[in-house]
Amino acid sequence: ALTDSTSSIIIFRIPEGSRLEEIGQLIDENTLLGFNSMDFLSVVGSNTPQDPTFTAKVGLPANASLEGFMFPDTYQLPANVTPEMLRDIVLERFLEAVGEQIFIDIAQDGYTMYQIVTLA
Repeated sequence: ALTDSTSSIIIFRIPEGSRLEEIGQLIDENTLLGFNSMDFLSVVGSNTPQDPTFTAKVGLPANASLEGFMFPDTYQLPANVTPEMLRDIVLERFLEAVGEQIFIDIAQDGYTMYQIVTLA
């Protein structure tokens, strides 16, 4: 059926310049998502271990939040999206949008992506 929830898509937009708390508010306003801002903030906030590959790539310090890495875009999310899936989708989009050359250039200048993002 067309109303089959397993095939439905949730449109979720992260506006440019959104802080983690603001993204949390957008999550609370989106009644289609099966989780709330507290669930999301618990997986992107400080003191939450993040994916070691991503952490190493961007130079994320231990216990740092993912503030600044939530790429602004309109996302098409599966109906069964979890806070962890949303985080991973948004971080993947960040890496795609930034591109590998930027990481190389930043490293040559002696910086990490985390340092650049937190300066922005």
